[in-house]
Amino acid sequence: MDSNSDLFPEDFFHNKLVERFEEMLRSGDSRYFDADEFEDIFEYYLILRKHERAHKVIDTAKSQHPYSTALKIREAELYMAQNDFKKANTLLGRIEGEASGLPEYFVTKAQILNRQKLHHKSIYYLKKALELAGNDNGDILIQLAYQYCKTKEVKKVKQTLKKFVQTAEYHEDALFEVTNFFEFNELKNEGVEFLQNYIDEDPYSSMAWYNLGNLQSSRNEFEKAIEAYDYALICNEEFSSAYFNKANTLARLERYDEAIEVYKSTLDFEEASALTYYYIGECYEQSENFQNAYTYYYKAVKSDKNFADAWLGIGISLDNMNRLTEGVHYIKKALSLEPENSDFWYVLAEIERKLGFVEEARYAFEKVLELDEFNTEVYLDFSAMYYQHELWSEALEVIKRGIKNHPEEYEMSYRLTAYLYGLKRRGEAEQILRAVLSLAPAGIDDMFEYMPEMKSDDYIRELIDTYTEDRE
Repeated sequence: MDSNSDLFPEDFFHNKLVERFEEMLRSGDSRYFDADEFEDIFEYYLILRKHERAHKVIDTAKSQHPYSTALKIREAELYMAQNDFKKANTLLGRIEGEASGLPEYFVTKAQILNRQKLHHKSIYYLKKALELAGNDNGDILIQLAYQYCKTKEVKKVKQTLKKFVQTAEYHEDALFEVTNFFEFNELKNEGVEFLQNYIDEDPYSSMAWYNLGNLQSSRNEFEKAIEAYDYALICNEEFSSAYFNKANTLARLERYDEAIEVYKSTLDFEEASALTYYYIGECYEQSENFQNAYTYYYKAVKSDKNFADAWLGIGISLDNMNRLTEGVHYIKKALSLEPENSDFWYVLAEIERKLGFVEEARYAFEKVLELDEFNTEVYLDFSAMYYQHELWSEALEVIKRGIKNHPEEYEMSYRLTAYLYGLKRRGEAEQILRAVLSLAPAGIDDMFEYMPEMKSDDYIRELIDTYTEDRE
């Protein structure tokens, strides 16, 4: 998914102004846009990194609004985006007199200095921007806090973010943004302290408790996170996101029965979502209650027919209920939605293997290797399928391919040893065993697990003991 689509409203990428501008370029006609409209069109192209188009917007805008200082500042932003800091600074120098009363002028200078890693100078210009911005200063404060992160002035980070929350129109939205700031900048401890201080001043802030829970969960302090979510729910018993995140945390602790009940509580306060149904199904699956898992995965796909993971969940549930043939249908449905998902192909390969469809399983295993070259486990399962079907040469070819591509994965060498031993090719098996014992003796147990009769072979035991004694 394009990350930009998560940051901007859906209609941002279907901008009517942009369509008008594009039509003007196609037709060659001259059409009037006011300066603010040109800024909106410019922003569209800048965000999408379509720099040539953004230059075209600036050139056209300057012909219609030659005295617009704001558009000149935007042109400097474009040069900055192209890492041409010299041109950006030259342009800003030319308009210093006319732009000295505009906070965005100083913000742009600060952003250029940030890109040049001149953080102390960036702070200077952001402070000048703050003096001019009045109450509309939220974005500047966030940028200033970021610069203090870079200069390792953590106390000033917290002071700046506190001011940001205090001056924000919606304190609860601001708290969410501040929490993300602490997490993104790897200041989780400081974020917890910030929120705890905030709670000391406003103990009934459900959003503060909620965000504290989020930060504690991200630090793997799950019990503390659950406690914070509980306080959020005491402050606001209809806080559906707090129920949802509490349930996520319980699931991470493998407390699946509790998680299911809390997930279901979210349905009392918000419209049922495919994701909630999916997570309930996942908890039932982990609890090995596959009938209920199937039921909730099915609810998820009824709510969102393009939810590939839920289709896969149905297939896995059916597999675990020994309804393998039905399960294949749903796994293929998941693959039709995400044909490049190696995990989906792996699940299909395993079910085809269970059904005894060697060729179909072979195709699926090869797709896994094609899509995920670093997945070494697949060589073990793929070769084991051939070995179990007495396709000896194919089994050896796959495991040898795995060893060639990933020589550091010694488990595959132990598996090859087991295959050769099972095929009565003792000399080759012993040769490989000696070699791999010198590199990774810890893999012996995996070899014995796959070929347990080797454990009672006196010569194999003597070889291993001899090596172990030599190491000691």
